[in-house]
Amino acid sequence: MPSTPNIILASDRSGTIFGLLHPETQTYQTASQTLFELTLPQCITHFAKSSSIRPPWRRITDSGVIEADILGSCTDGTTYQFSIVDNDTRLLLKFLENLVKWDREEGMRDAQGGKWFAGERVVIDPEWDDGTRQERKSGYAVNGDFLEVFLEEDGVEVLKEMLVRREVGGASDGETEGWRRWNGNMVEERCKRFGELLTNILGEDAEWADLEERVEKCVEWLGGIMIDML
Repeated sequence: MPSTPNIILASDRSGTIFGLLHPETQTYQTASQTLFELTLPQCITHFAKSSSIRPPWRRITDSGVIEADILGSCTDGTTYQFSIVDNDTRLLLKFLENLVKWDREEGMRDAQGGKWFAGERVVIDPEWDDGTRQERKSGYAVNGDFLEVFLEEDGVEVLKEMLVRREVGGASDGETEGWRRWNGNMVEERCKRFGELLTNILGEDAEWADLEERVEKCVEWLGGIMIDML
């Protein structure tokens, strides 16, 4: 696949959005390849893409952002902003989104004395695979609302605290404890994976003295790609 593929966005009445590959050369396939999909609470009835919508001082120049000037509108007037990014950028953004979800889950567990809640538990690493989990194209989407917490005034400190937060105690048996270790949510694995994903974006030549400097670099990078269109 080319680094900047031709992508067609489509939606249905259920609120699902599809990213379909539009090949540059003629093929004999009767169906387009689905690159990703996501589900919204509402149906997008119209997509608009124009570089003239975004003012010059809000331009996104990061090479990991393939397209950032996409708006989607709904019948009730709700408007969504969409960006399409490359895989390295997606992985770090998804890691950060999962980190926020995990932190909130741990907060609820802490309030309940360490008890697990029913339902699927949050796995921070978007590439973690225990051999039974199947990758779904719907898992590619990132909800930028979760990442806003890192762009606030104390965003650097918030991200650092999430990365070094110890999991709430209260595992009821060895199986639960083993799951926590195997899924990569432990502090050491969490910080290591964060460093790897950040290095994939900033390059092997990027230098930082400690975790705090890595966090500062990450928040600075995040602020450069999460710029509102208007």
